[in-house]
Amino acid sequence: NFLHIFFEMGDGNYLAFFDEPGISKEEDFGRKDSFDMHLALEAESMDDLLAWHKRINDAGKTCLGPVDHGFVHSVYMYDPNGIQVEITCRATDPSILQKHTDDARTSLAAWTQKTRPLKEKTFGAAKIDKRAR
Repeated sequence: NFLHIFFEMGDGNYLAFFDEPGISKEEDFGRKDSFDMHLALEAESMDDLLAWHKRINDAGKTCLGPVDHGFVHSVYMYDPNGIQVEITCRATDPSILQKHTDDARTSLAAWTQKTRPLKEKTFGAAKIDKRAR
């Protein structure tokens, strides 16, 4: 038995969660490492981002930020499942994000080459190659 919960986003998309207590364990509800489990949503403007920040804090939940990452500004909170939720708005200078977009394939190739030996040692080449397919 489970409950499927839908939250409508401002643009008409939905964010869905399952509540399935028959298979849940206590450790499922601890905070997750934000580098492993992280959901990012985009606000339309800095004013919208600050409104979200205020709304979350006014509801008694901790919402940190905003943090200036150069290409976006972000606020952060944790959902009831311990997953970090980030709300962002893009920098007003579109060339900042465009540079990251233009460099994406080169950056990914360099990262893959740099980290492949550690990943092979940790997980084995067969598992890494299987995930790449």
